[in-house]
Amino acid sequence: MIRRGSPTLLLLLIAAATACDMGSSAPPEPGRGGGASASDVIERAQALREQARSSRHQRMAEVVARVAGEPILGAEIEPTGQIPREPAKLADARRRYLENVINERVLRLELERLKLRLTPAEVAEAHAKDPPASEMAAFLTRLGKTREEYSREVEERRLIQKLRDQEVGSRLGITEEEIRAEFHAHRERYPRLAGAHLRQLFRPLGASASEAEADRERRRLRDEVVKQVEGKEPSRLAEEFGDALGLLTYELGVNGFGEGILAHPALREAVARLAPGGISPILRSPNGLHVLYVISRQEAGRGTLEDAHTRVERALRQRKYHQALEQWRLGLWERYEIQLLLEPTSGLAPGLRGQGPE
Repeated sequence: MIRRGSPTLLLLLIAAATACDMGSSAPPEPGRGGGASASDVIERAQALREQARSSRHQRMAEVVARVAGEPILGAEIEPTGQIPREPAKLADARRRYLENVINERVLRLELERLKLRLTPAEVAEAHAKDPPASEMAAFLTRLGKTREEYSREVEERRLIQKLRDQEVGSRLGITEEEIRAEFHAHRERYPRLAGAHLRQLFRPLGASASEAEADRERRRLRDEVVKQVEGKEPSRLAEEFGDALGLLTYELGVNGFGEGILAHPALREAVARLAPGGISPILRSPNGLHVLYVISRQEAGRGTLEDAHTRVERALRQRKYHQALEQWRLGLWERYEIQLLLEPTSGLAPGLRGQGPE
């Protein structure tokens, strides 16, 4: 397909026509054949552009689906950015866009049916990761949104997660029998992961904090470390230093995962170097400043059910969540009478995707 308004193609066609004229011993007489003139090439290029434009207009105007009787037009699923030129890739992109539009429509209808709203605490939670007020104007400019548009999007995402939690997450139940069966059936998936039992002193510090602010917080944290450590035996430190974090693994791999603060490389590497009873220097992550105390280590090895219990339960919960999500999706599609009109519909696999349970 020729892209609309492609000057490069037009110049190539004209150049080819000119070369044909120059290669002949005499210019062809009108009506006697012998090659197309430059004006013929230009006319054909213009005709192809009009054909492409007409085809796109038809795609934009067609009804591609209906949700609860309301149409979805082709204009709503037209790919943005660089539009694929191959028909198969364009059709695939349009099916993916259609999936997203249907999901949005269905979820909004379900939210309205249930009259679900956010509480003030949930609104505050939704905005917990907003930039500081001093940086909000620049942040919104980069997004190209108003404050109202941004807030509406953030709160709608939180509301959709609340809906999923209510309709899907709350129905998940994992028994001890299921955990034992999963562990013994797939024991190789759950080895003992290397890690450490930790305690932590922490001071929050935003990524945009100035060096002066960071230095001030470091001094405060350093003074707090001295107070925590001064005159205490190691056995008391293991019980009283900062806040208990429990056992955190620091290996990342096929069977491992970075938990909490040890997902940050600098903190993970510092813990890996510390012997039991060791205290880290002041470390910085995107969340703030940390001082870590290593109570004891756990070496990698063959896992036991006790070692793997949390990971097995998490894996089962994720699996059940996605199964329940699919059942819920099918019920919503039946409730709102989804009618697919996009041809071909093969490959369209709509799904109400979410982050899953924590």
